[in-house]
Amino acid sequence: DGRRALSGSGDKTLKLWDLATWRCLRTFVGHTSDVNSVAISPDGRQALSGSWTTLKLWDLAKGECLRTFEGHTDSVFSVAISPDGRQALSGSFDKTLKLWDLATGRCLRTFAGHKNRVESVAINPDGREILSGSGDIVIGDNKLKLWDTATGLCLRTFEGHLKGVNSVAFSPDGRQALSGSKRTLKLWDLATGQCLRTFDGHTAWVNSVAISPDGRQALSGSSDKTLKLWDLAKGECLRTF
Repeated sequence: DGRRALSGSGDKTLKLWDLATWRCLRTFVGHTSDVNSVAISPDGRQALSGSWTTLKLWDLAKGECLRTFEGHTDSVFSVAISPDGRQALSGSFDKTLKLWDLATGRCLRTFAGHKNRVESVAINPDGREILSGSGDIVIGDNKLKLWDTATGLCLRTFEGHLKGVNSVAFSPDGRQALSGSKRTLKLWDLATGQCLRTFDGHTAWVNSVAISPDGRQALSGSSDKTLKLWDLAKGECLRTF
């Protein structure tokens, strides 16, 4: 609803913030290592966090940990919640993705195929497909993969980045994907696997990407200490923050 924000930190906590007053509403304590990724459920009542080999589900109103998800063998670096609020997705440095049942904590499916750590995951707005991006610390992977949520099969691999893929996002209509890598972003056609456009302007790693609700603009955050707002149709940088 645009009224609250959630953050995860290297101090092992999550914090819920009031965007109108900037006040910290609640601190969530329970992880034993860095909190690498957070997500809020579609109904705004729960939060999901990823840390060292585990995920945790939290009650936002009470601050209580409702459930811990165990199964990864290395750090969980990215989490997402399905549009219906019933499932969770995690990407890990163990090179796999896992799909979880939020109500029971059971692992429903493991997605294997990346040759290096999974840096970022996203769920299509219709919930039927999953997107993942892989890093290149030792052995280059530098790819995005599109997966079938129901079967766990890899539907398509997107190649074109020269370095690891740190962040991925679906467009609101679920037909395109955006990815961030070293200095560049790329926009992809999910049906054909074609790279539609490359956005060049950052001078360091692009660590986070997002697409506006109307699908016309993209936002990127980089290790060069800037954010950039882009016109997706033209590929132009509209503003640097």
